[in-house]
Amino acid sequence: MDNQKRRFFENKDAAVLSNQSLCWARLNEGGLALEIAQLCSLIWPEWPKAYCRQGAALMLLKETLLGDKK
Repeated sequence: MDNQKRRFFENKDAAVLSNQSLCWARLNEGGLALEIAQLCSLIWPEWPKAYCRQGAALMLLKETLLGDKK
C-alpha cells in the first residue's frame, strides 16, 4: 500500500476499516478488501474480526483465481 493510501486510512477507526473491507468483498474486489483488512489488523491486532475479514478476502481471491470450480 502506498504512503498516500496509508495516511488516509491511518486516521480511521479499525471498525470502520473492517466494514470497508466487507463492502469491497461484497463488490468482488478481493484485493482491496484484503489490503484494508490487513491494515485493520495492524491497527487493532487483538481484534478477531480483522482476521476474519482477511480470511474472507483471501477466499474471494481464491475463488476469483480458480473460477467457480467447486
